[in-house]
Amino acid sequence: MEKLNEEEFKEEKYSNEKITEPEKVFEALVFQKITEDYKNDLLEVGFDDEQVFEFLMAITEYKHEDRGKIMSAPYELRKKTLKYYFGEVMFKKMTIKEMVKDMYETADENNFCLGYHTSPFEIKKEIKTKVKNEKVEAWDVKGSENDHRDDDVRMAYYSRDFENVYNHRQFEHIYIIRGRETDKNDTKWYRAQTLSIISSIDMNSGELQQWFLEYQNKKEQEEKEEENLFGESSVDREAS
Repeated sequence: MEKLNEEEFKEEKYSNEKITEPEKVFEALVFQKITEDYKNDLLEVGFDDEQVFEFLMAITEYKHEDRGKIMSAPYELRKKTLKYYFGEVMFKKMTIKEMVKDMYETADENNFCLGYHTSPFEIKKEIKTKVKNEKVEAWDVKGSENDHRDDDVRMAYYSRDFENVYNHRQFEHIYIIRGRETDKNDTKWYRAQTLSIISSIDMNSGELQQWFLEYQNKKEQEEKEEENLFGESSVDREAS
């Protein structure tokens, strides 16, 4: 894991040099939402404001993709995980920085990553009974489409980049899920039988609606300029 120095952090480095400006904006909104969820849960399990601030500052030392790994604990496990770390910190077995490092290493060893599942429907949390009759509030995307590539097993799908989400934009909700880098995929869409939800973004929120509208207008303007330049649209060229 390579950390950023001060100058690198000012203009953050992405491992994928082709990432677009809209993707950066979209992912900034995603991280803003996850960060708020983590702040609230850290406070709820017992961390104080100073420790929460230290946690957030420790995360900024990591590269963009690694931050996603650190905050990839799904809703169902997040508080339980943070309670464990709270105990470790309180009994001085770990510092906050060591806690963040351990969270990163655990996620990295398991190939965890962030993904985006889109849906026209609200997916609600539900109570599940685990071992020893433990009741937990779970939040999952269940596979609903039979996939012939997997012997018609019902699969759920997610993307790891903005372009696929945008091109599949007939939806009202974006669910930020924990995927695995080893999940089956066709390079654009990954699939698994169940996806654990980390957080969600309501597409009807004013900020996101405005941002999507601005991006759509920008994209349409670029296509018009390209059409004027070449005499045909990129869609027409691909079809010919």
